[in-house]
Amino acid sequence: MTMWNKRPVFYMAHTFGERYYVRDTLIPKLESIGFKMINPFYEENGEWKEGQIDLKIKEEDGILLPDMPDLFKEEKPKEIGNIGALIVSTDLNTIFFKCDGIIAYMPDSSAGTISEIWSQGFINWYVQQKNNNFIFPDITLQKLADRPVFLLTKSDRNFNHVWLRYACREIFKNEEEMLEYLEREIPSLVREVNARRPRY
Repeated sequence: MTMWNKRPVFYMAHTFGERYYVRDTLIPKLESIGFKMINPFYEENGEWKEGQIDLKIKEEDGILLPDMPDLFKEEKPKEIGNIGALIVSTDLNTIFFKCDGIIAYMPDSSAGTISEIWSQGFINWYVQQKNNNFIFPDITLQKLADRPVFLLTKSDRNFNHVWLRYACREIFKNEEEMLEYLEREIPSLVREVNARRPRY
């Protein structure tokens, strides 16, 4: 028995401030066209994910942001690092070992979302370097390499950014365009991810 679903299983990278839109609108649309989405903040039933730190929210210039100073005001710097290590390691473990790829929603720049995108982009780069040097000892990295990453953004800067273009298979500025593209690609994505998934 494996953890894998017959549908492509994708990690839903997104900003904290957009979590309700992603949970209530975008993920249902993606799942209706054939994806199985993993939300880092919420369980499938919409409940806050057990073990996930419940960030407080503040409003700044009309934008909802996680209130990091309020969250960490009682913590010492070392403890803040420990909390960050827990969040990052949990998300990376989900991306690397429970998902076939990433779909990211990033209306504007977000350090966390970009890092999640680049966790996959770095593996692609690393594997290419190893291949170029004819050294490839790690079969796990080979299986992780070149997994699809798709980005939806409203930002011209993100849409045209060379680093994001390198890390992402496709970047979209329009939700409808992205959904139409992904729905067309579902059959080939199913074949692709099933060929890459580990066999038990």
